[in-house]
Amino acid sequence: MYRAHALNFQIIAATFFDVIILILALRYGEKWEWSKFDVACVVLSGVSIVLWQSTGDPFWGVVFNAAAVTLASFPLFKGVWFKPEIEKPLPWFIMTLSSICAVMVIAAVVVVLTLLPARPTTKLI
Repeated sequence: MYRAHALNFQIIAATFFDVIILILALRYGEKWEWSKFDVACVVLSGVSIVLWQSTGDPFWGVVFNAAAVTLASFPLFKGVWFKPEIEKPLPWFIMTLSSICAVMVIAAVVVVLTLLPARPTTKLI
């Protein structure tokens, strides 16, 4: 996925479409008041990203990246828990099934390998 001094189309495309989704969500998404819980999740997610970028160790990079994505997803889970009518179950089912299948094909149980397949379930919107 990474090669020195080379652009990676997969990363560029993922970043581009994430920015598009962010812009559309800010423009057309539901407006809400930020609670202390929301602010805490965003701050802790930001701290995880800073820790991830400050380590030179790939293991800790993956751990902090997974922590940042998970923490940033907590407000989503809170919203779905208290307002289940705002989400459709099919995307949740497909993403959960995909994560389970990804975990089942892991040859050796290593923390880094198990964090990555489990993470998409927390990123589902």
